[in-house]
Amino acid sequence: METLFEAKRIMTKKLAVELAKNKEPLSVYIYFILMFSAAIGRNLYYIFYSVYYYGYLSIDIAGVILLFVVIAYCVYRPHSIANRRIKHYQELYKATETDFYYFYDEYFINTDENSKNELKIDYTRIADVKCTKNAYIFKLTDSKAMIEIPKNDFTKGTYDDFIIFINSKIINSKRKLK
Repeated sequence: METLFEAKRIMTKKLAVELAKNKEPLSVYIYFILMFSAAIGRNLYYIFYSVYYYGYLSIDIAGVILLFVVIAYCVYRPHSIANRRIKHYQELYKATETDFYYFYDEYFINTDENSKNELKIDYTRIADVKCTKNAYIFKLTDSKAMIEIPKNDFTKGTYDDFIIFINSKIINSKRKLK
């Protein structure tokens, strides 16, 4: 059987950070927004009602420090995850992570160049699709696995044809590609 599309992904630091940002739990960002909103609302209350006690000053300082910790976490965490991913792969295989994707009519195959692992995935197993700047992220229905497909690294087929093809195949997905 002949492949319809082929793609090759070489994991770079930039791509690893981008993918790590998309895997960050939403709860971290919700917590950040809630902390920021609470700090703003509280300070507006003090300004409008001119009720400011020195006891609250220490609570506000602690709140601001906690807010900066959350911001630092949100900024640093994707870089930390990306560095660990690249370092771990380098230690295992002494090479850069390189994957090949072969798309057929009913399924696609993901092959790792260095480990020679091969994963065959039916399109019906794709539960959700995320689109980032450089990749598509396919979330599978029966596991927590995510498959990253490079956007601009097709060796066979074109980007526009791939979008039309994959949208017709991912019938169980919450979203479609644009």
